[in-house]
Amino acid sequence: MGEQENLTEENVEELKAHLKRMQKDNPDLEYRFFKQQEGPTNVKEARKIMADSFKEDPDFRQGYVANIAMLIYDDQMAGAESRSNGPPTCLSTVEGCNSIADRILTLIFD
Repeated sequence: MGEQENLTEENVEELKAHLKRMQKDNPDLEYRFFKQQEGPTNVKEARKIMADSFKEDPDFRQGYVANIAMLIYDDQMAGAESRSNGPPTCLSTVEGCNSIADRILTLIFD
């Protein structure tokens, strides 16, 4: 997933120009501005917004799936290939599953 920047009065022209350059450099890819609504008032509403967004745009959902999958894959491969300071996270233990779950939440929300 690429870098995201909120659209403001100050940067709208700069972002439009950047979008046009990206379209010119990669004409086969789709680029667009996403309309950002007012922020949700609670977690339940935020979850509904994400669920609706995933339903409306399968590619958006697939981006999240791919990033989560790679976090797990990288963890397992780095440990298996001794490219990390320790073994891969053991996904057959509560502690290991909690560790991966925490890393996934960090990836998504931090």
